[in-house]
Amino acid sequence: MYNSAFFKFTAREKLKNCYFVAVIGALICMLPVYIRQLISSMFNYELLAGRLIAEGIGLVIELFAINLFMIGFIKMLMELNPSGEKPRDKCRYDLIVYSYRSNFKNALKITVLRELKIFLWALIVFIPAAIAIFAVKLFVPLDSLKGLVSVLSDFSLNQTEENLAAAQEFINLYFPHLHMYSLIYLAATVAASIPLIYKSYQYAMIPMILADNPDIKSKAAFKRTKDIMDGFRFRYFFIQLSFFVYIMLAGLILLYSGSVMVYIIAKAVLMPYQYMTYLEFYRQRNSVIEYNVEKYGED
Repeated sequence: MYNSAFFKFTAREKLKNCYFVAVIGALICMLPVYIRQLISSMFNYELLAGRLIAEGIGLVIELFAINLFMIGFIKMLMELNPSGEKPRDKCRYDLIVYSYRSNFKNALKITVLRELKIFLWALIVFIPAAIAIFAVKLFVPLDSLKGLVSVLSDFSLNQTEENLAAAQEFINLYFPHLHMYSLIYLAATVAASIPLIYKSYQYAMIPMILADNPDIKSKAAFKRTKDIMDGFRFRYFFIQLSFFVYIMLAGLILLYSGSVMVYIIAKAVLMPYQYMTYLEFYRQRNSVIEYNVEKYGED
């Protein structure tokens, strides 16, 4: 199996003479993200109702637009034509809405199923918190808990050495093993996150599969992505990790420029290179896995 450098090199070769038009496509693909951010800014997050409405609208936009636009963006990358003389010959921007025109119901169904599966696996992360809350209620006296909240609140409001000493003295007196319990809780939370990370990588090829075969059945799509990623999750992780410096650079641009628009442009510049690399990984893995009609259904 090839390494990250090979896939990135292949991606650069595929993007030659059409990188700029691909960046324009990335900006179009990110339109739902702009809309979600704009809508979110209209609500007051200090109010529970405002937060819930904003999160609800954001979820709808993600399911019905962001995920489907990403499939279209990948399809656009698949169909890039570096030899085209005009921008419209090199890059078909209409493919951004490919999922809506090909098999909208199937794309929506599979992407929603993927989000639901990931969400259900994410619930495991809350198990250590639930156990910790139950243990606190069972073993910690209410007066001691109130006292801990009080001293920590005093220190957070007025961070003086006296308040810090008072908080440390209270913790040493009533919660002498708090640091050990905190480390156990942290370790349990990290361990509980492993299934979520595992499944997230297992379903990572769903957008590529839908861009390649929009009529594929949901069971076949999830079996296919599992087979593609089986034994290669770490390889895909390292491919993603190879873009860490670029992502950090985009973050620094946002930090120092203070302009979200500049950050969005920086992200759009990276997107074609990043997703073409992921696409090359998919192509290579997909090409070496035999297509079993009984397992995946008719192509």
